[in-house]
Amino acid sequence: MKNDTTFSEREGLYKPQYEKPITIRQDAPKELREFVIATYKKLTNNIDSLRSIVTEILGKLPNKNNFGDKYILSEVEDYLYNCTWYKIYDIIETIILKLANEQYITQFSKDLNIFFIDNGIGWQIKDGKVVSRGNELFEAIVEKAKTTFETANLPTSKKEIEATIACLSNRPSPDITGAIQHARAGLECVARKVTGDNKSKFKNLMKVFEDNKITPQPLPSVIKQIYGFASNAAVHVQEGQTPKYAEAVLVVHLSVAISTYLTETYPHQQKN
Repeated sequence: MKNDTTFSEREGLYKPQYEKPITIRQDAPKELREFVIATYKKLTNNIDSLRSIVTEILGKLPNKNNFGDKYILSEVEDYLYNCTWYKIYDIIETIILKLANEQYITQFSKDLNIFFIDNGIGWQIKDGKVVSRGNELFEAIVEKAKTTFETANLPTSKKEIEATIACLSNRPSPDITGAIQHARAGLECVARKVTGDNKSKFKNLMKVFEDNKITPQPLPSVIKQIYGFASNAAVHVQEGQTPKYAEAVLVVHLSVAISTYLTETYPHQQKN
């Protein structure tokens, strides 16, 4: 009988304490390039179609003098081993787009996602796209927030989260200030929904939180400080003080967690 899961999956070993720390983002190591080729070959047994994808993305012309899998494979390897790192992720997305078999798409995505985890690569495949990956807690918070906002009919807040992840996933360089801006906007959107105030400045919204005991102390002050940091880091940017990627992830993490908490805990405060 065919077994579709591995020992690691059945035993729940893909957990934070077992995951390799993320050390690779703006890179595509040779091992990944080799794995893409091997996985595609295993699924399709058609190296010529992979050459078509690779040459299309890299703007190359297939070598018409290469016949037979051995020589075509050598050509593909030469292209993949020497191209710019972010082109590898473009090729991965194009492979998923062009795989005709849904089962192949699922398996290719699954295999790549496991490889990313096992090798500390900060990317993942979701809905056919290569997007930024954080640790498991971060991913769980983001997914829970999207579900919560959808259930609470907060499409704008959900859209801001998706835009935040898109900014973190931007290649070749993440849009750090954009990610922080969207996280800040999502937090403000939820705060306005909870207070029913669409006009006041954010600090006045927190005053409403305090006066009406919408949240316990000192949470209003904490929320205000997170919002203030996000504003300084991404809106009132100063020369030479560009925020770091880790700071963007921290702001996103905190903003999304608080927004989810507010949406779930105080639905009675929300006004249509």
